[in-house]
Amino acid sequence: MGRPRSRQQCSVVGCLALHSAKGFCKAHYSQNYNENHLLACAARNHASKQRRRNAVLVLLGDVCKRCGFSDKRALQIDHIWGGGRQEYKRLYDCYTMCAKILKMDKPKDEYQILCANCNWIKRCENGEIGGNRNHV
Repeated sequence: MGRPRSRQQCSVVGCLALHSAKGFCKAHYSQNYNENHLLACAARNHASKQRRRNAVLVLLGDVCKRCGFSDKRALQIDHIWGGGRQEYKRLYDCYTMCAKILKMDKPKDEYQILCANCNWIKRCENGEIGGNRNHV
């Protein structure tokens, strides 16, 4: 028979429990796993949302329809006939809206790409801004 293995303490400072897996006691191993798992899931979700948004931008033209601006960081998906706020509330988030756009037969009939400046100008021109703010 082999020698009995000596067990070491948990790697977490101040924890006196014996480690059971990868240098952690059971409680700290679970905590460490959950934190790392959540970070990995968040990174995958962010990448997935970016891929879907980029697919919609390419589908709708990839540049601002009014001024031709092409930096994706400032491009926004605009509802041509208004009603974007209501749709956003109904669909819950942009990820779901992008999925809807990608499934449509003729998305260019309802949506367009505008840069942030042109989108706000359009909202002011069409009276789509709520509240009592005075916009010039």
